[in-house]
Amino acid sequence: MSVAGIFRSCRRYTVLGEVPEDFRAAFTKVLNSNAFVVPVGVSKERRTGWCVYSRPLSVNFDASDWLHNQYGLFSLRVEQRRVPARLLRARVDRAVQEWCEEHKRARAPSAVREEIKEAVEADLLRQTLPSLRVLDVCWNTVDGWITLSGTSESLGDVFRKLFHRTFGLRLQESDLESVDNPSEGSICFADVGSDFLTWLLWRAGESRGLEGDEPTSFYIDGAVGMEGLRASTVSPAVLAALSQGRDPESLVLATKRGDRDYLVKLAGTSVRGVRLPVAVRGGDVEEQLFEAAFLYEESSVILVELFRVFREERARASGQSRQALYRWIGQSLEPVAAFLERLRAS
Repeated sequence: MSVAGIFRSCRRYTVLGEVPEDFRAAFTKVLNSNAFVVPVGVSKERRTGWCVYSRPLSVNFDASDWLHNQYGLFSLRVEQRRVPARLLRARVDRAVQEWCEEHKRARAPSAVREEIKEAVEADLLRQTLPSLRVLDVCWNTVDGWITLSGTSESLGDVFRKLFHRTFGLRLQESDLESVDNPSEGSICFADVGSDFLTWLLWRAGESRGLEGDEPTSFYIDGAVGMEGLRASTVSPAVLAALSQGRDPESLVLATKRGDRDYLVKLAGTSVRGVRLPVAVRGGDVEEQLFEAAFLYEESSVILVELFRVFREERARASGQSRQALYRWIGQSLEPVAAFLERLRAS
């Protein structure tokens, strides 16, 4: 997989604390100390540890394996044996029935049933291969941000704890609110995340651009998630839901700067992934990483700019601006209403 793919679905964090001057040697040492260790024996407990990027079975780090100028690139390896619940229950029921027949009992005591369950589960675990999951990590050690591929909340917690145990640095999940706190005011909703998504739906409909050295524009692409609704793009269903006060929860934002196109998955003010323009094909990992990280950072800059404009408009928000929003919704729905009226008349 191209390095650009690690940003397609990811969580972003801010690294709290200072990176030491000798971090190349110091961090390589602690990565090795906390690398994935193949367990001895059989266990159903989840096992985690670091591994070399794109080589999940390689757990011996050299600085050149993971450090590329200011960027660190490595992976979190997660393994766990899971016995299928229905199979376990069926095997336990059969074993309990056999025990009852052997001992001429109508029912097995709970202690016996528990003992049988433990024995059956241990036997099944020995026959079960562990599942393997690898989550890729990209760390800008200079600017202090880090991404983890995937959006799992539970694995995000695992990652943060292991990262702190390894490097002695804490992680704080970052979103646009942490970049620049919004001022008072409201475009439509009191919640900043819903307000920002509503503003994007509204302003993207006007094809507004952003100031900058290169022309930048944005529009809505793909599904819009709302309370009890998931519709494609800015559809009449979405507009009708907005007019009823139902808040947007997620959307896919397409941005374009110069000849570079990005697709950003937003959940409120949190970024849940970025599809980058076609980056370096082939070449070594380092070359791919530098270009992919540059493009990812540019997509972040565009979002910060959008949030800044939103924040300024939100600070000035008044009844008049809300009326303008509802006029936009109404004007967009008028053709649909007219069509339905003609349909009913016929």
